[in-house]
Amino acid sequence: MDLEQPTLAYDIPAAGVGYMEDDAKADPQAQADQIDRFVADGASVIIVNPGVESAYLPAVQRAIKAGVPVIALFQPILHARTLYVAFDPVEQGRQEARALLAVKPRGTYAVIKGDPSTTPESDMIAAGIEEILQPAVDRGDVKIVASVDTHWWQADVAKQEMATILSQNGGSVDAVVVESDGMASGVAEAIEEAGLTGKVAVAAGGSYSSWDGLVNVLKGRQTVEVWGNLERTAHGIVEAAIALCRDPGITNVAGSVSVTWPGGDPMQAILLAPVAITKDNIGIVIQSGPTWRRWICGDATFTPDFAPPACQTGPVPTPSSSASGTVSG
Repeated sequence: MDLEQPTLAYDIPAAGVGYMEDDAKADPQAQADQIDRFVADGASVIIVNPGVESAYLPAVQRAIKAGVPVIALFQPILHARTLYVAFDPVEQGRQEARALLAVKPRGTYAVIKGDPSTTPESDMIAAGIEEILQPAVDRGDVKIVASVDTHWWQADVAKQEMATILSQNGGSVDAVVVESDGMASGVAEAIEEAGLTGKVAVAAGGSYSSWDGLVNVLKGRQTVEVWGNLERTAHGIVEAAIALCRDPGITNVAGSVSVTWPGGDPMQAILLAPVAITKDNIGIVIQSGPTWRRWICGDATFTPDFAPPACQTGPVPTPSSSASGTVSG
């Protein structure tokens, strides 16, 4: 399932606002050229899916200097006064840690972090995890036996790290906090190969690939998925873009706050709260909309082998097709 793109192209025209898009196909210079062209064509707002910052940043700064506000999609633009709409990474870390303490209030914990050299979210998720776990550590209830950074957030590297942690700690730990769903799949594989599935509590999250995490939860390979609904992100971006068409001041957008990311400059952000999902409350995801219901419960063309009992509450609606995309990138 491809869950990577929020449905901007459907929502923006529905609000009566004109919409243009282009795809740089991972070419940094092409992305910079697109931003400049949108400014020249009179765009009121530009939504950027960041690529290599050193390439696109000058174009973003030129857009801002020209009075065109910029919204960052998926990743913050660290060195420009842009608006970032995303799920709160610190809250993700808090919810992961809380969920594990609820099922493993005492014991040995491992923390599998991402790569802070690639994105500031790694340090921010880690800050949320530490905020919740530290009191339990201070009481002596929890012992963190390992905390590792994972090169490029790679699942195979996380798998190797998890296997090493298990071997260095008597063959098992009680709980593992993982900063992303992709890495959690690698962690789950290492735990499964050690014969410990269901015995080691695993928490993960990340709005960009929650499908993997939800499947792991439904299959019993993961305890909790801190879920960020991409459709909710899309609606937030659309609402912000429409507001900026009327008033280009990013500090005036409802719900935005000033944040400073690790290694970055102050910027505005709308930070949405994710939701901790387990097998018991998976209905929250199913009821969030027909697209998510189809992905989890299936339809006439897709029958998953992990559909939970919550899927039996009624017929699966067929979602209408809609375009998706980003303004640049």
